[in-house]
Amino acid sequence: MSTVGRGRDAGREADPRARARTAAVVIIVAFLSWMAVNWIGGAVGIPVALVFAADIVCLAVLGWALVTLIGIWRTRRDEGR
Repeated sequence: MSTVGRGRDAGREADPRARARTAAVVIIVAFLSWMAVNWIGGAVGIPVALVFAADIVCLAVLGWALVTLIGIWRTRRDEGR
């Protein structure tokens, strides 16, 4: 069954393990990208404003992952009741 076009809560019905895997991949990619941008920024001389923007984007992505993982935790906690 596809969750495409079923609204904002469609992802909540997905397998929690798949959602946790997605969040884990997002966290890994975010940190690797953040480290690469900071390393390249120092080596090449990217303006500080752009590196700071990359930091903000990374924090936003990590915030999304945190909210997703909290949602998974709450779903599993509520299923145990």
